[in-house]
Amino acid sequence: MPNGGGKGFGGRTSTDSMLGALTDLVDAVGCSPATAETAFAVTPDLDRQRRKGVPEVIMADGKRPGDARGAARVFLDQTGRALLSRVESSLVEPLRADFPDCRVEEYSASRMLAIKRPDFNTPTTGGQVGVITAGSSDLPAAQEAAVMASEM
Repeated sequence: MPNGGGKGFGGRTSTDSMLGALTDLVDAVGCSPATAETAFAVTPDLDRQRRKGVPEVIMADGKRPGDARGAARVFLDQTGRALLSRVESSLVEPLRADFPDCRVEEYSASRMLAIKRPDFNTPTTGGQVGVITAGSSDLPAAQEAAVMASEM
């Protein structure tokens, strides 16, 4: 629908009003993305940890930087933690700047970040996991596995 082209979503007429209505809808279902655009670019599974025992990971590779940052904000706001994989080095500092009060744990070999609010406590199960590699070329996958095991 062209901007201002008649009655639209929820009786609102402008594109800005439509985006506002969509943001209201997203907020009503339990997510608080930075923008309505992020809401449709990323579908956060905020309940995955409870359902599966494994936290959701935001795969930053292939996402626009703003979408990855918006997804991180949703997870921090709702769960206290955001786990990101395949994070380009150019995205690390903007994420640190977005969340200055949070702990940002950077794992350079696997290109992962764990961002945690100060009050977030990583769950502990008492389980033990060993990660074995066949050589140094396996280090990125091994580190990702170790990070995920430590976050479960």
